[in-house]
Amino acid sequence: MASFWEHTKKERPIFGLMGYGGGVGSSLIAGGAGAPIERSMWICGPNYHGQLGLNQYAQYPWQYQNYSSPMQIGTNTNWAQIFRGGPGSMAITNTNELFSWGNNGSGNVGNNTSYPTTPGVKSPTKIPGSWKYAYVGNTQRCAITTGGELFTWGQDKMGCLGQNESPWTYTDPTDYEQYQRPNECSSPISLGGSNWKMAQVREWGGGGVKDDGTAWYWGQMGYGSSGANKAWDTTSSPVQMGGNSDYWKWINFRPGGWSNGIKQVPWGTTGTYYVWGYSGNGSLGMNEGGYDGDYSSPMQVPGVSTLPEYDVGASVGGITLSKKPSSIIFSSNIGDGGWVIDGNGSTTGGQLWTAGSGGSGNLGLNESWTPGQPWAQYPRYSSLTQVGTQTDWSLVDDGQIGWRGDKTGTDVSAFVWGGHSYGTLGINCGYNPTQPWSHCKGRSSPTAVSGPGIFRDCAGPGFRLYEA
Repeated sequence: MASFWEHTKKERPIFGLMGYGGGVGSSLIAGGAGAPIERSMWICGPNYHGQLGLNQYAQYPWQYQNYSSPMQIGTNTNWAQIFRGGPGSMAITNTNELFSWGNNGSGNVGNNTSYPTTPGVKSPTKIPGSWKYAYVGNTQRCAITTGGELFTWGQDKMGCLGQNESPWTYTDPTDYEQYQRPNECSSPISLGGSNWKMAQVREWGGGGVKDDGTAWYWGQMGYGSSGANKAWDTTSSPVQMGGNSDYWKWINFRPGGWSNGIKQVPWGTTGTYYVWGYSGNGSLGMNEGGYDGDYSSPMQVPGVSTLPEYDVGASVGGITLSKKPSSIIFSSNIGDGGWVIDGNGSTTGGQLWTAGSGGSGNLGLNESWTPGQPWAQYPRYSSLTQVGTQTDWSLVDDGQIGWRGDKTGTDVSAFVWGGHSYGTLGINCGYNPTQPWSHCKGRSSPTAVSGPGIFRDCAGPGFRLYEA
């Protein structure tokens, strides 16, 4: 299968563009009087292998510097969307350009190099093409062009990149060397099609939603997380979840062990929240604790009427001034916890609810956990429990940050909660690994954070966009 970079080397047109030039199909997010929206990009936390994009590189923990306050990445103010995972990040500009950086151990930066040639990329590096969406996993990444074509790259095992090949098959539980033999794709490779809307890739599998509302999955899906009424399923090519006879449409789908999504009837104004897969510690909110509540088919969570999909401001060429497409609901692997916004039929905001297990205050319920307590004493909730009493939440990200304010983008405030190791919350409280955890605790309740402008986007607690 020809890779993205092989095509560019042959100087073939890509997505209606030629090489790096932008050209046909590029778009601009306009502000007042047609001027472009100006957004600066800020980040904080640990900075190994260049993951913060601050033009600094350190390979070992004792070499890198931690930042407990957000630092601006470069001086550009044309950023539209941001996406962050454990080892690095990606961002899209308001002219549909995609930039990538961070740890490159499996070629997951996507710049056609991999470790040890390029162990890390310390500044945003352009990936050619015209793009509208991206996602950063641990050692995998994906992005969707403005034409709707989905590309994946990085470490490929168990078919987790969906590229119709399964180069790494776990057949012998005693052969630990199998973990060292996954394929690596150091440049984006197409999954085909031209109607992808959103997608996510993770260590074991991935999935996404197309414009027609169908949901698809690939890779290894354990604990029933494929939603296909199977306890375990492995496929190296995208497989549709459910049948075409389902008149409800998916507007969000998060694949993986903790799977969830939102389905919306075409003429409806709100979506219905469904969960499936792994339910350890009650993380699916189905009122079942422990590890006996795994579901192999989507189950409706009672009493939740989520906000419909919406844009904040103008939308041109697939880029919106809101967060990523279908971003109202995300579950998180952090502490086996997750969050959902219940709109109660509202078009402006709603209540924030959580379920699961939360160490270090990760659930935002004003309950903390210290290392002196045994694991069994983590606070746990197997039913959705409201965070605070506010009713103007509009977004919650995949890791301890959310915003409040209506969908027109006015009166927007950002809040963070949870653990603060290495300054990840960006609350200007330093973390010293030689001192006890209590030296600078995280926040067990949502805590307001300020910045150099209006908060517009987030990707985890330490990665934010601010509009001047």
